[in-house]
Amino acid sequence: MATATKSGHPWISPLFYVHDQHNRLYWYSRKTARHSKLLMCNHKVAVTIFDSHAVGDAVDGLYIQGRAREVSPKELKNVLPLYTKKLYAKILDKTKHNPSDFMKESPLRMYVAIPEKLWLVGPAGSYKGKYLDTRIAMKSEGLLPDLGQRKIDGRLRLERGFF
Repeated sequence: MATATKSGHPWISPLFYVHDQHNRLYWYSRKTARHSKLLMCNHKVAVTIFDSHAVGDAVDGLYIQGRAREVSPKELKNVLPLYTKKLYAKILDKTKHNPSDFMKESPLRMYVAIPEKLWLVGPAGSYKGKYLDTRIAMKSEGLLPDLGQRKIDGRLRLERGFF
């Protein structure tokens, strides 16, 4: 995820995230992390999601432009089960988290990125034998695709879905 200062100086951070049925991406971070502080003064974000192991024609990805903010205490009860289902059961600790883990004196906060524009990596082109990337604009409403189930040029892209 890319954030920036008010004057436009960029900062990027890798994040573990989950998403909901409305295409919102959720993650938690220290409230003192640089990207967390930047979100407080500039809510604009850019996100790219891709398989870092893919090369050549197997490269696939999603680009998102939107706004981010801290998740409200009321929203936490709906977001935490998404984390438990996707991340904690697979790769991280299996501790059940409570809304209080992300409120008041806790060093952690939960954040949400709300997409405003979305693009998928399109079919590869070429110019004088050089790779030429393309983008396919998507509607921001509707569920983000499971890129593992998407076909472009008649072939299945990304066997492991991003979502």
